[in-house]
Amino acid sequence: PRETTRSYYITQEQLRQFNQSAHRRHSSMVHLLLMGANITDWAGPDFVKTFCGDYPEIHCKFLGYFPDGNEQETLERLWQHCTDHPRHRVTYMHNKGSFRKERGNTKIRRLATQSALSAACLRMPFRPEYPCNLCGLLFHTDPYFHWTANIWTAECSYIRRLQSPRTYLQWRWDMYRQLWNSPACSSWPRFPDEDNLEELKTFGLGRYAMERWVFSHPDMLPCDVTPLRLSRFQRGFESWFRPKLRKSRFIDQLTNATSELNPNVTRALYFLREEHLRLYPNESSAPNFWMDPALARSGPHGGAPCVEEEEEEKA
Repeated sequence: PRETTRSYYITQEQLRQFNQSAHRRHSSMVHLLLMGANITDWAGPDFVKTFCGDYPEIHCKFLGYFPDGNEQETLERLWQHCTDHPRHRVTYMHNKGSFRKERGNTKIRRLATQSALSAACLRMPFRPEYPCNLCGLLFHTDPYFHWTANIWTAECSYIRRLQSPRTYLQWRWDMYRQLWNSPACSSWPRFPDEDNLEELKTFGLGRYAMERWVFSHPDMLPCDVTPLRLSRFQRGFESWFRPKLRKSRFIDQLTNATSELNPNVTRALYFLREEHLRLYPNESSAPNFWMDPALARSGPHGGAPCVEEEEEEKA
């Protein structure tokens, strides 16, 4: 099928980017996990040998095949690797654009892959006062915390502290249902429709939770490599783009903002803080140097968690 051929060439392109990257000088290991109902001929170690045949110096390891699945399966294995190897650094990539052949998807995927594999991301942790543990093209806060294209590099010492992706996916559904059912949270919009991708995207639920997963620990500190003056990827950007490690400009904006925050960002911050308090209660009690000031300036849906308000009413 056309999508299968496209997937093959996209992944080959990413393998070529890895082989030419600064990361290649530090690692020769690539882990591959395959998904799709139409690729049963690919599903085996022999295919991986052929697939990586042009790069004998790269060791490609076949992790498995799923006829149906999503990013959770790959991220679960990445999380397990970091649990077993806490001193490693990992890069997560996927073949964005395999379903829809769009110029925008192609450009964003190439830039995101180039960024995650750049020498800039190898320079983490950046500065002592901001020891970032995550690096990618551009960190976003709206409508939920995520990387452009969900392609990134991270320190395993951070990743291993997260809940497993499989656990997190279900836990996030449960948390949202509990919040929406709370009388004190009645001002929130109705609970998202599980069959409506736009609503799931707005709240980072379902498959979009896997784009959100890497930010689910209170110690997350993202650095991105996009020039600060760029608010979007301008035409021709890829021809002169040179990744440079920076403290995420969105963290600076959240820390230094003097006015009330965008309601979407406020909502994202509110749920992030609620997540931290529930998932990591023993690690969320200390003040957070960027989140606490941002929440203090949040709009009507920020401030004290509505669950705490409900508990006070019951008392």
